[in-house]
Amino acid sequence: MLRLLDNRIQIRIYGSNTDMRIKRYKSIYVDVQQDSQRKEKANKLWDGHFIDSSTYSRDELIEILTVIEQIESEIQPEWSDLKKTIYFYETLKQRMFYPPEHVKYMEEHSKYGRNFQGLRSLKSGNGVCAAYVTCLKELLDRQGIENIGVFGEASTADPNDPNKAWGPHAWNLVKIDGKYMPIDLTFAACSDFKGVPESSKYFGNAEEFNKTHKPYSWESIADSGETLYTIDNDIVKKVTEDIRK
Repeated sequence: MLRLLDNRIQIRIYGSNTDMRIKRYKSIYVDVQQDSQRKEKANKLWDGHFIDSSTYSRDELIEILTVIEQIESEIQPEWSDLKKTIYFYETLKQRMFYPPEHVKYMEEHSKYGRNFQGLRSLKSGNGVCAAYVTCLKELLDRQGIENIGVFGEASTADPNDPNKAWGPHAWNLVKIDGKYMPIDLTFAACSDFKGVPESSKYFGNAEEFNKTHKPYSWESIADSGETLYTIDNDIVKKVTEDIRK
């Protein structure tokens, strides 16, 4: 069906980036700017982050779908939702890289978000937290697994440090057996890249997660810290080992 479309047509896939969420998220960084020129620059930058990154040409979508279908081809019919989720988690950790120079790109290129924020990261292999969230969400959505992309603040410092620094971040909540569990694919991938695997810390570990992640107040799950589910890490390890066989 896509091949029947004119390639000049632009197709937007919202994922987690609804217009209302973009407006609220941008306000955190744009409205606080006092200088009019800086405000205009910031406004264009965040449009690039969210609108450009979720808008694709026909040919781009065909290439992205080819990657998605290749990932999906490894799924077995008998796999549970948990096993599919772990498979996507492990696969994206291996396929995607968080570029350390992203802040420089963010400051210098208004089209930064187009290449590092959305489903294009499935092709390029480079992406920041919004890309990890978007790609995982798309894969889960296609399997009918209920999930939410969340915007908020997070910290990689010692959870018990009262002075730890917080910064803007995004992550996923995935519903397994009727309960939401947290997943931070970005932090997990970065830890693996540094040679300090901490997948169990960022997959379904609500107790640790709630110490280092705070959804923005306008998120529908702003109180999710009260209700998130912790999954048995031994089960995660067993399923992961089974997938890797």
